[in-house]
Amino acid sequence: MKKLLFSIVLTATLALGGVLAYSIWKAAPRTAQAYFESGKKYYDEKKYPEAMVQLLNAIEKDARHREARHLLALSFLGQQDLVRAAAQLKSLLEYYPDDVPASLELGSIYLAAGQNNPEGFRQAQEIAKKVLEKNPEHVDAILLSGYASAGLQDYRASVDLFQKALALDPQNFSAYVSLGTTRTRQKNYPEAEQAFLKARQINPKDKSLLISLANYYSAVQQKDKSEAVFKEALALYPDDKSVYLEVVDFYNRNDRLPDAEKLLGDVQAKNTQNPEPSLILADLYTSKDRRADARKLLLDLKGKFPKNVDVAVKLALNFLQDQPERARTEVDQIMKLDPQNPIGPVLLGQVQFLVGQYDAAEATLGKAPAVDSPYPEVHFYLGNIEIRKGHLDQAIFHYQKSLAVNGAYVPSRVALAEAFFNNRRDEDARQEIRKALDTKPDYAPALLLKAAIDGADKNNKNAEEEFTRLAKDHPQNAILNRQMGLYYESRGKAADAEKSLVRALELQPDSQQLFTDLMLFYIRQKQTGRAIEKINAVPDDKKQASHYELLGLAYAESGKMQDAETAYKKALEKDPARSNSDIYLYGQYMKSGRTDDGFKVLDDLIKKNPQNSSAYGTKGFVLQGQGKLEEAKRNYEQALQLNPNFEVAANNLAYLLTEQGTDLNTALGYAQTARRRQPENPNFADTLGWVYYKRGDYILAQDQFRFAISKEPNNGTFQYHLALTYKQMKRTSDAEAALKKAISSPNDFKEKSLAQA
Repeated sequence: MKKLLFSIVLTATLALGGVLAYSIWKAAPRTAQAYFESGKKYYDEKKYPEAMVQLLNAIEKDARHREARHLLALSFLGQQDLVRAAAQLKSLLEYYPDDVPASLELGSIYLAAGQNNPEGFRQAQEIAKKVLEKNPEHVDAILLSGYASAGLQDYRASVDLFQKALALDPQNFSAYVSLGTTRTRQKNYPEAEQAFLKARQINPKDKSLLISLANYYSAVQQKDKSEAVFKEALALYPDDKSVYLEVVDFYNRNDRLPDAEKLLGDVQAKNTQNPEPSLILADLYTSKDRRADARKLLLDLKGKFPKNVDVAVKLALNFLQDQPERARTEVDQIMKLDPQNPIGPVLLGQVQFLVGQYDAAEATLGKAPAVDSPYPEVHFYLGNIEIRKGHLDQAIFHYQKSLAVNGAYVPSRVALAEAFFNNRRDEDARQEIRKALDTKPDYAPALLLKAAIDGADKNNKNAEEEFTRLAKDHPQNAILNRQMGLYYESRGKAADAEKSLVRALELQPDSQQLFTDLMLFYIRQKQTGRAIEKINAVPDDKKQASHYELLGLAYAESGKMQDAETAYKKALEKDPARSNSDIYLYGQYMKSGRTDDGFKVLDDLIKKNPQNSSAYGTKGFVLQGQGKLEEAKRNYEQALQLNPNFEVAANNLAYLLTEQGTDLNTALGYAQTARRRQPENPNFADTLGWVYYKRGDYILAQDQFRFAISKEPNNGTFQYHLALTYKQMKRTSDAEAALKKAISSPNDFKEKSLAQA
């Protein structure tokens, strides 16, 4: 399209028949080299976007233009776009596989990626190995291998490689700094200091050296020396973020928050056009549980930088938990100011989740640009949505995907541990908790989950001690009190649970989530009167959809069905997109036998969101129970068309088709999908076994029924199906034994009369 536009403009200009037309034609770059030279001029001026346009034109003219593609990669690096830089370097290496500079630059990008995913270190190591196979004494390749080994915590190999580099190049400054850093990690402090001081002789004012040396002195508890070197670095580089961030971290680690505040304030005063120092201070306040101070600072910044996207992002994050609607205001502005930035949809999905719009959140986070973004929060929240659906396996998948994006994202690590714990994979849960605490030793949710696991292991003494210590260390932490409340409730200590949940809400009185937790606690404890009283105490002009939804749950639990229905309808008036309220209202109608009204709710859900596969699946389930099998099939098929991985619909449709005996091959495909998505679900195993049975694949059927019975030994249907299978396999005694177990099952099942015949 760009070429077409250019030709139209050029043609129109030529039609005027002037000298200007000739000048434009003469000046316009016509060759790849001309585009490259124009791009290089922009690059040298650090005008990276302009350089990219010219360099892209160059490689469009000549895809093998090495210098243009290389400079394009460097331009992406100048924009901190590592993904696109790596893509260009890979393309360059496809044309020139032995290009050493490009290989080493790609290796450096992999090193940066290794901070979040160790695979990056391995890829960097592989690149270094390839270069060294052809040139064993290439110093930069040796250093790359050393950096990668250090990243993989193979410090012995790393030291050997740095020493080898120094043997080849005794004045290599980077090798000395890296050797000192690695020796520090080995706790070989004398040799570490020697390496740093040698580097200082070579280049006494180097920024990276001063930071490394200061951190070394900090590691060996020589804090005065550390601070002196940091101040020297600050004097040389007063406005350099990489320097003042390290000094702030030093102050923070040594509980010197006022010094950190002063430093960031001084830097901000000298940089009135850039809010970054204050944003760092806001993050520091947040890490110290001083959310109110962070909010005050951010609101002040908002007044000074009303159209700054970074300020809007931080403010949205600050409001997210207790005032999601206020956060939405910032998110809307972000998406307007920078519509191509994925952070807008990522934050929008979080807001939608927190206000109960789970379908909308799933739709927002499950598509580009959010789902392809480098933010681990995306799959963290998608995992949380699957948890709400009761889909542990899918939740685990999303948490693992989140950690693949950023292995240091501790919330996903803890969520994965909790999912493993709930899936009875205790050892896996403990392993993930250890990883979380290795990354962030004082992370309260990880410590809480560790205590909960100890409690589940009957190690209640350790659990109680851990909770007591945490409460002492974090007296103002609302989330800690919330988790303690849930733990005490699980132990049957209702009074202690209530005390902790009330305290959590006192600490964050505007948090809708904490209010919800306390109300649900009262409802679970059959204290519906207290829940209703507290919800009604909220002024009408401040009641949100979530308040009416909770009111509906409380009324329903206390048997006031009409009041519950009214409350759910008010919730939907407040927020028509609140799918949970629709679902509760549907349940209310079905309990009272008002099936037609229930179907109307489902139809409304579909009208609001035509992609709502759950609504179609639910309709199919009800219709199947009513014996309207063809209508049920159509709804299941529609659900699966919208979501091919909807395992409940796949399982139910497979069973329905098998019972009809109309299309066993299609039934098999659906049953296998459901089984694959939830491999631990005994009902799905039984359905797959039933399909195999109907197809005459008795050995395969037997395996599925045995698995189902291993999960639910007293399930009469499972035992009856196994008995039928044994009968077909001529295993009479096994068939009789399974049949007896089916008949003696305490629960009724559809085929019980047949089993007793």
